[in-house]
Amino acid sequence: MLKNKIRKSLKNSFLDGAFFSVMFGAGDAYLNPYAIWLQLTPQQIGFLSSFPGFFSSVTQYKSPKIANILGRKKTILISVFLQALMWLPIIATAFITGNKGFFLIFFVTLYSTFGALAGPAWASLMGQYIPSNKRGLYFSWRNKILGSITLVSTFLAGIILYFFKLGFFIIFSVAAVCRFISFFFLTKYYEPKTGNKIVHSDNFFLHFKNFGNDDFVKFSVFMGLMSFAVYLSVPFFAVYMLRDLGFSYLKYTIVTTSASVTLLLTLSSWGKHADKIGNISVIKLSAMMISVLPALWIFSSSTIYLLIVQIFAGFAWGGFNLAVVNFIYDSSPKEKRISNFSFFNLINGLGIFTGSIVGGFLIPHLPNLFGYKVLTVFLLSTTVRLLLRGA
Repeated sequence: MLKNKIRKSLKNSFLDGAFFSVMFGAGDAYLNPYAIWLQLTPQQIGFLSSFPGFFSSVTQYKSPKIANILGRKKTILISVFLQALMWLPIIATAFITGNKGFFLIFFVTLYSTFGALAGPAWASLMGQYIPSNKRGLYFSWRNKILGSITLVSTFLAGIILYFFKLGFFIIFSVAAVCRFISFFFLTKYYEPKTGNKIVHSDNFFLHFKNFGNDDFVKFSVFMGLMSFAVYLSVPFFAVYMLRDLGFSYLKYTIVTTSASVTLLLTLSSWGKHADKIGNISVIKLSAMMISVLPALWIFSSSTIYLLIVQIFAGFAWGGFNLAVVNFIYDSSPKEKRISNFSFFNLINGLGIFTGSIVGGFLIPHLPNLFGYKVLTVFLLSTTVRLLLRGA
């Protein structure tokens, strides 16, 4: 009976993930281009990347407490329903005559916060559904299929933007509908008992009490610093392509999705490799590769060249992201898993917040590199990543 419930839950999880992937590909992937279309400044685009991540992380840190009160499934359902609703004001922002930047940042922050609140509870359920010795293979398989759906959705959304004047309203409406459908499949999840009350401390700093002997905390801090270095540049790739290089939406879509294609094609190999040599070894190898990525954008603005860079990026990030998630699962007992995910995401969110803010602040004040200030930020991002990698 229990196995049957878990099997059905995994089926519904896949269907939920499929519609979530359409939402992400048609919605989240185009929030920065939407901001550029609305003529937000680089600083505002930095805020658009930083504030949602920061407030999501802070709210998410309280997710275990909420899950203890409401239950994991109810926490997920309330959060996802509210997240789906947020697409409506995001779309309506284009019709506001006042400060569009402020309202877009505000509504996207709420959207991200509601989605992030569901994350640790969802991860905790999935951790109980799937045995630890099968997670690497399962998630590489699942991510490969769902990533394919995201890729197709992103590409089709780019085509819609290229051909239709009201393209953003079309793709964001599709994103909203798909999140509501995703919500429907989430209602069919089975919530097994953890056997113990979910362990969580409201005192953030207690996690650092045994910092020297706690590998998970040290790993989380490293990831937070790495996220800072990464997000010095991440929000501004869209600015560089769409505003500085004048890419069409179609060309932008082709370049950005090329990384996703490579990621999908290599996920199974990364999953098998991680199960064989360990997640930490994969993280060390892929971290070296992702460290050099921003600097590669400096050498040429040729579309073919940038496609090659993105193919390499997809390969590197595929291994890194998969191994990071697997490490968190493997290093967290089930009663602490939701708490550990919340702590990790908070540290990671702080890194994203500060990196995006600093990057957006620096761009107007930095010297040009080959004619563009953004390229100087890309070089800085690589430098900080390499310093962290060598620390």
